[in-house]
Amino acid sequence: MRPLGLTVLVAVLAATPALAFFEFFTQGDDGGQQEQRQQRQQQQQQQQQSGYICPSVPVCVASPAECPCASSTDLKCMVGDWYVCLSPGVPPTCESLGGVAAKA
Repeated sequence: MRPLGLTVLVAVLAATPALAFFEFFTQGDDGGQQEQRQQRQQQQQQQQQSGYICPSVPVCVASPAECPCASSTDLKCMVGDWYVCLSPGVPPTCESLGGVAAKA
């Protein structure tokens, strides 16, 4: 009888770490619901903004050409459908870039 009791004890002790291992990995699994929630939130934020986020100023506008310059003293120079912000009196000038000056 002793060998059977010892065999059962060894089997139980060997199975315990395996059960703990699987329980650890299944504990935090919510079936991917958290990831789905995050994706929905990102989609909602993108739909609310539905525009362009300016690189120099964190503002959402309809198109890149509507972005303000970072400094209120900068001149906004429209070159085609894009823009460049220039410091007044410092080369290059808006005219030398072939653009049209507009107050930023």
